[in-house]
Amino acid sequence: MLAERLHVPVESLLRRAPVSRSSRSVMPDDRFERLLETNQYDEVVSSARAMLDDPGAAALTRALAHHYLGQALCHLVRPEEARGHLFTARALADAAGDPWLAAESMEWEASTLHAQDDPSALALGRAALERYQELDRRRPEVETRMLERLATFLVRRRAYERAQPYYERALEVAGPVRDLTRVARIYHGLSHCHWNRGDARRAIQLGQMAVALYQVESRFRPFAAMISLPRAENDLGTMLMRLGQLDRAEECLTSSLEHFAEAGEDPARGQALLSLAELRGMQRRSAEARDRLAEAVALGERLGDVQTLAEALQQLAELHEADRDHAAADAAFGRALAILEEAGLAEWLETCRQAHRRMRAERTAGDAPHAQSV
Repeated sequence: MLAERLHVPVESLLRRAPVSRSSRSVMPDDRFERLLETNQYDEVVSSARAMLDDPGAAALTRALAHHYLGQALCHLVRPEEARGHLFTARALADAAGDPWLAAESMEWEASTLHAQDDPSALALGRAALERYQELDRRRPEVETRMLERLATFLVRRRAYERAQPYYERALEVAGPVRDLTRVARIYHGLSHCHWNRGDARRAIQLGQMAVALYQVESRFRPFAAMISLPRAENDLGTMLMRLGQLDRAEECLTSSLEHFAEAGEDPARGQALLSLAELRGMQRRSAEARDRLAEAVALGERLGDVQTLAEALQQLAELHEADRDHAAADAAFGRALAILEEAGLAEWLETCRQAHRRMRAERTAGDAPHAQSV
């Protein structure tokens, strides 16, 4: 019935047969994959370390252990530790003649750099994708993930025009049978791209599709959508808010905050605080907006989260400017610019500079009639 409705062969929906160690290069380890799918990261860490404690383990076995250990540490937000294991996995896979695993380890290594706001993540992610695309017997789900992840790196840098083709290619590679969470992430990313390129209608449509897919996925695999759903709700709420649909926006943002609270996810909560602060400002509840921004700044500083910190400072600058506290506004913008420059986020840095120049130009234009009347 599923095959008929999806218009695909029955065979494409069947579990793949077990494969021998020699062909492990193009297949994942089912045991580790199941643990990762259900967020049992500590179990992955202990199992992988046990494999590494075996002095007689073959090079490919050790490569797989380092690879999955690195993935689990990524999910546990330990990117520095994860990077070492993924680098080792790549070297061992190359030595064992497994370029598929080596490329995937390189991709996850790029993810650890991205988690630390290291601009070199983009080049490493692109190298991993190019290396994988040169291979035969590629797995569509892996190539889709690599494309989607590279696009996400670009979105983080505010390079939306460069990100969109990667998202679109990811949808093509995924084919007719797709992972709901992966497709939701692609729609979510494309929503960002269309919004920032001025197509608000399409951005809202894609954002709603992403939220709907995450909601469906949360019923069947709650772990998979635990963080992704509130992130999408937050972004959709932000777009609705900026279109003036404040009631719908508040509904999305409230749901987002509730889901983040359930997940206990501090890093992602920063973006929800920023969105709520912006909404409160539009509702002329400026005291509440300042409180939320103060929380966001403290959270960004504690976690070393460049994105949350820079955005919170820019919003604070705009609040100060509205209160005609020009010195405080310039100081907040200056700090945001310094943070972005140090992080090497060139596209975002230029966008922030333009916003600061625009603010100062509007300030000058607003002061001119007053000066003439005096």
